[in-house]
Amino acid sequence: MLNSSLSLVRDSWPRILATNDLQVNTTPWKAFGPGWIVPPTLDAQSRRHIVYAWLQACTQQHSNCSLPAYTELPKRYLDLRDVLQGVIQLNEAKGEIGRYATVSHCWGESVPLTTTKATLDVRKSGIPLSELPKSFQEAILIAMEQNISFIWIDSLCIIQDDESDWTEHVRTMADIYSNSYLNIGLTRAPDSHTESMDHIIHVRQKLAFAHDKFTGTLNDTIAGTIFAYSNAFACAPLLTRAWVFQERVLAPRMLHIHASEMIWECNSTMRCECTGLDNLLPQSHYARTLKKICSVAELGNDIKEPLESFWQWAVMEYTKLKLSKESDRLPAFAGLAARFQTRSGSRYVAGMWLGEQFDFARQLSWRVYEESPRGSLQSRRSIPLKAPTWSWASL
Repeated sequence: MLNSSLSLVRDSWPRILATNDLQVNTTPWKAFGPGWIVPPTLDAQSRRHIVYAWLQACTQQHSNCSLPAYTELPKRYLDLRDVLQGVIQLNEAKGEIGRYATVSHCWGESVPLTTTKATLDVRKSGIPLSELPKSFQEAILIAMEQNISFIWIDSLCIIQDDESDWTEHVRTMADIYSNSYLNIGLTRAPDSHTESMDHIIHVRQKLAFAHDKFTGTLNDTIAGTIFAYSNAFACAPLLTRAWVFQERVLAPRMLHIHASEMIWECNSTMRCECTGLDNLLPQSHYARTLKKICSVAELGNDIKEPLESFWQWAVMEYTKLKLSKESDRLPAFAGLAARFQTRSGSRYVAGMWLGEQFDFARQLSWRVYEESPRGSLQSRRSIPLKAPTWSWASL
């Protein structure tokens, strides 16, 4: 399957089909408007076509999503320029600039391919595509189809058994995702060994499953938020993961490979294959403003409301999501904290803030909801403690 997909890319890349080749479903009822036909299967050529159209519209027309044409590459990145020979390479950055993609994925119970102290030199000498998990192969193909030469995947670009390297990357996570040209969300895959969609044939689920998760119509705790957890997330396991919360907020644009259809979300709008999400305001007021606060494009300078209210909303949404390691409670939120610190100049202390724009006494008045969209909560403090008992992060 991988070889056939590579052959397709090799034969037609970088040629991109004209955007007016997509089929549109005409209707005699003008009030309902036309909608794009979403076929029951999705092939690589159609995927490349659709994503290209969305990406071009975003980069050329959305001022809220603007980034420099090229940004400094992360400390470590994967070089895809030899991918058609069946190999990619882990490189150490030396101040290069370029256009890179990032990947949001579920680790799941099966550990993905990783880089460790023992395997670092091996990864630098080249990683055969055949050794990569299926979902990583898919993300690489998507990047290639959009002429993106570099990609950042956490399990391969962070030395997993080097605490200092891991801590350094946690501190720079805001920059890594904020400067990403495209964040690829393997939204359907519960782990890295599951393909988000078959490269040639993929049978879609009901489109409503996808729309509900991005418009907050599934009786979420906070109506209208795209971040809240729901019982229907079985077909979108990525959206239940706490680490992914900040990745979605920080990335200026994100492509979701969902079980039902591909979905696009950026700082300006949402898109989907059937056009049902097109031209909707992206997310709730709190979610939109949170993305402005965390943007590198200085979009939050006109915010009149206190930053504290948006931080509290983010904490409330974040704590609904799942972590495999309770010790990650604060590290998985560190990228957002870095952006708030830059914006406010306040002091960050264990998930809370000391500064003119924050009321510390009010922050101490947090409480645990007995019920959440994922059922009864059992609030327990981690042992050993990872945060002071007066912080929400202690639970």
